[in-house]
Amino acid sequence: MIGAAVCEILDQNRERVDTLDKRIQELFDRVNSVLEWVPSGLGHLVDGIVEGMKWLAQATSGRRRRRSRRRRSTTRRSGIR
Repeated sequence: MIGAAVCEILDQNRERVDTLDKRIQELFDRVNSVLEWVPSGLGHLVDGIVEGMKWLAQATSGRRRRRSRRRRSTTRRSGIR
C-alpha cells in the first residue's frame, strides 16, 4: 500500500524533472538559434547573454550528470547535452 504510493510519487517526480529537462533544452536551443543570427561584428552586444548561458549550462550540468547516472540504471537517458 505505502510502497505503491511512494512509487507513484516518484514517477510523478520523474515526469516533472523530464519536463524541466526538456524546457531547459528548449531554452538553450532557442537562444542558440537567435544568437546564430547576430553578425560577428556585433558579437560584443550579446557577450553577456553568451556568458549567462555558459553559467546556466555549468549550473545545470551537475544536476544533469547526477540524474543521468541514476537514469542509466533504469535504462532511461536524458535528451539534454
